[in-house]
Amino acid sequence: MKEILFIKKMFLSGLVFVFMSSVSDTLMAQNLDQLKLMKQFTGTWRANTGSDTAQVWDFKLYGSQAFVVEVTQMIKDKEIPVSFNSISYDPITSKFYGFTLLFGANYGTWIGSFTSEAKFQGDMLYNFNPQPIYGRLENTFLNPKEWIWTGYNNEGVKFLELHFVKIE
Repeated sequence: MKEILFIKKMFLSGLVFVFMSSVSDTLMAQNLDQLKLMKQFTGTWRANTGSDTAQVWDFKLYGSQAFVVEVTQMIKDKEIPVSFNSISYDPITSKFYGFTLLFGANYGTWIGSFTSEAKFQGDMLYNFNPQPIYGRLENTFLNPKEWIWTGYNNEGVKFLELHFVKIE
C-alpha cells in the first residue's frame, strides 16, 4: 500500500513539474520583446550546403510588425529561387505566423516565437491549424552574425541543419 502511495505521489509530482515548466516557458516567452528579437534576422545570410552550393536568405522588415524573406540557392554562382516567405507578428498571442511560398507553387505555414533571447522555435502546420504538427523548426543565434536553422520531423528527428553567416 505504501508503495502505491509513493508511486502516486511521484506521478503527481511529475505532472506538477511538467505543468509548471510549461507555464514558466510560456510566461518567459511572453516577457521577451519578440519583435526586437526577430529584427536580429534582418540582413542577408548565407549557409554553405555543399562544395559549390549555398542557400541565401535575404530577410527584410516589412512595415512595423512583419518581415519578408527571399530564399535562393546558389550553385556555382547561379541563382535559383527557392521560396518567398511572409512573416507577421500577432501581439495578442506574442507569436509569429509564417507563410512560405515554395518556387513551383507549393506552400507551408508555421507559428512560432522566441523562447529565449537566442532561440526561436516554431511548429510547421497545415494551413495554420495547430494540429497536426508535421514538423518543428528551431533557430539558434550563436552571436549577432551567426545562427543555426534546424528542422525536425513530427517524430522529433532532425532532417536538416543549416549554419548561417551574415554577409550583409
